[in-house]
Amino acid sequence: MNLHLPVKGLLPLTFMLLLFGQAPTTRAYDWSNDYGVDLRVGRENNFRLTETNEIDTTSTRVGAFANIRGSTEISSIGLTLGANSIAYSESGIEDSDGYSLTFDASRRGERLSGNLAVSAASESTTETELFDTGNVIDGQRDTTRVAPGLSYRLDERNSVFANLSASDVTYDTVSLIEYTDTALSVGWGYALDEASDFSLTLRTSQYDPEDDETTEIDSLNLGYEIRTSEVTRYAFSIGYSEVDRPGSSETGGDYAIDVSHRPDERNSFAFGLGNSYQGSGAGEVRDEDRLSLRWDHALSDRSQLTLSADAISNDIRDYTTILFGGSYQYTREVSLGANLRYRRQDSDIVDADSSGVFFSLSYSPI
Repeated sequence: MNLHLPVKGLLPLTFMLLLFGQAPTTRAYDWSNDYGVDLRVGRENNFRLTETNEIDTTSTRVGAFANIRGSTEISSIGLTLGANSIAYSESGIEDSDGYSLTFDASRRGERLSGNLAVSAASESTTETELFDTGNVIDGQRDTTRVAPGLSYRLDERNSVFANLSASDVTYDTVSLIEYTDTALSVGWGYALDEASDFSLTLRTSQYDPEDDETTEIDSLNLGYEIRTSEVTRYAFSIGYSEVDRPGSSETGGDYAIDVSHRPDERNSFAFGLGNSYQGSGAGEVRDEDRLSLRWDHALSDRSQLTLSADAISNDIRDYTTILFGGSYQYTREVSLGANLRYRRQDSDIVDADSSGVFFSLSYSPI
């Protein structure tokens, strides 16, 4: 199935959906906003995760952020902006500038509901490729994504939905391969009761690298979600995929498990485990396992501890990052933070790890 649809070609569709979904005038919205600046200083060893010629460096990151959000009883709209500049003490690492822009809108109708997400970001490849190709090289990755969606409630228990996602990824370095990734999913949802529901989703996607033929993936997934209490949610998904690569094809299974739990006002836990086919800047689609863990603990009304771990595994490499840190709300406008980060990468080419410590200061006048 040919899904090639450039991101620019989706812009008229997104504006149509926005106009359709946001019929109330802006005067009907309750608006809130936030803005501020932040500073982060850190020191880490083996910055590029190599076995030889290890680089230790000090980094200074200066950033600014702003967001505005409006909501009514049936709709919401939001815009988030961010910009940053990072400088390194070692001349062997290029300084970088980045930005991010995210727009989202949604509207809930009696039967028909719609949502829209549009984002654009420019990020350093020394960060993005940790979870993508593993090539921790200097460069810039620019990503544009458009994702509209619709759902229609047939009756009290049955609903149907459709979601489209189109991404365009470009690099300023020839070591990585630019690509587009387009996916369309349609499905049916059935509410078993007030706390659980079942879904059946058919998804087709196309990964199109700049220097090679496209890879197409068709998958069928069964999903089940249950909320055992107001503070605990479980979501499960299992599926089957057919992958049509240039010159070859294969089949495989995929799954996802997500758990969130908040036992009390001070603690919250989140766990995610999954397997799926992912496009990358390496010019190919990979069968990839992912794991994520997060624990937040409030020591007081002003201070909080966070422990998180993220890992990926494919036939090329394994990568893990662990973060432990805390934050303190010094005043209403000023917050302080400190984090320890550990990273490890294992592959046929390199086995290496890195550790670092970071301190941050954030100021928001609102």
